[in-house]
Amino acid sequence: MSGLDAHLKNLHADEAASREGAVQALKDADAAGQEALARALASEEPQGRAKAAWALWRIGPDVKHAVPALLRALADDDGDVRYWAVCALGRLRAGGSALHALIEVLKDMDEGLLRDALEALHDAGAGAVAELLEELESEDPGVRHFAAVALGPLGESASEAVPALVAALHDDDPGVSQAAARALVQIEPDAERILRAALADERPEVRLAAAGALALLDTEDSAARDGLLALSAHEEAELREMAVRALGAVGSGDEAILQALSRALGDRDRKVRIAAAEAIGRLGPAAHAATRPLLDAMARSEWDLWEGARSSLLSIGPIAAPDLIEALASPAPKVAQWAAWGLERLGAESPEVVRSILRELGSPACVLRAPLFEVLGRIGEPAKDAVPMLTDALADGDERVREAAREALRRLGA
Repeated sequence: MSGLDAHLKNLHADEAASREGAVQALKDADAAGQEALARALASEEPQGRAKAAWALWRIGPDVKHAVPALLRALADDDGDVRYWAVCALGRLRAGGSALHALIEVLKDMDEGLLRDALEALHDAGAGAVAELLEELESEDPGVRHFAAVALGPLGESASEAVPALVAALHDDDPGVSQAAARALVQIEPDAERILRAALADERPEVRLAAAGALALLDTEDSAARDGLLALSAHEEAELREMAVRALGAVGSGDEAILQALSRALGDRDRKVRIAAAEAIGRLGPAAHAATRPLLDAMARSEWDLWEGARSSLLSIGPIAAPDLIEALASPAPKVAQWAAWGLERLGAESPEVVRSILRELGSPACVLRAPLFEVLGRIGEPAKDAVPMLTDALADGDERVREAAREALRRLGA
């Protein structure tokens, strides 16, 4: 085994010191080390290709001998290989075709990977800004949107892009306008003044972009909030959807925001309803007043709404328990079913939900003993404190209550 082959093998070592030593040795070998890593990028093993790309990223900006192999790696089937190739190319001191190829592949990345990979452009410097400014002039709104998104993380180093982003704030495509507004917040120290002026623009798309960006700057900004609330009732469904998503990003349990999001759960447009369900989840426990509207939305049997609504209900957490208990008495069977599901899921993770159920059962006015016993049984181990109450219920005069208590005790192993 040659010395370089040994260093390539050590890239897979468990000890960090061995891996770092291998990187340094390959770096010291200069062209020979880079060419060895370039060959490793053609390995049949995905892990070997990923480690080679990672090592080239660690070596830094002087990997010109491996650029052709890194460019080929941008189309690799393995996501880790593509990611580290992006990062390595992002550190190149030279721009040109390598930088252009990097920007091209970033356009096609999924949102989660894109957020990380955009950091690679920081080290590409002015060349990246120039390339992205060209993309901002594209006829394709998707490309313009990407360019604005990619410019933001470059921060003040992309200050030359501010005039183009101000122009893009007035783009015909609402998505481009919103991305430009967010990029201005990241790049331009005077962004607040620019965005406040845009709040008075005659076009609702521009007002939406400005209000959304200002709300991210300051969640207590009443002008931004009021602008988003007004646009959440706009006649155009696309604008309502974007406004609803922006309200969720504000992260406030403001009563007016919750009312708007709850209304949007019943919007005539499916995308708006889905956006509202997801937005409520971003507010967490502050959105507990939206518990019942979420249940009503889940009961409408829209499968593509369920995922966001279920996730939102769980993000509200134990504070939703009283509303869920009350909803068990709903005349709509599906509302009661989803309420029971929520109590079961939350109860298994939070003692507070079990305590809420026991408090309700201890009330002389409780009329939900059977369904609450059923819920306690399905919660399982966290509901062990209910065993004495369930045992007493075995002598209850209501047959359904007795049956529910017996089944719950069986599930609890008591």
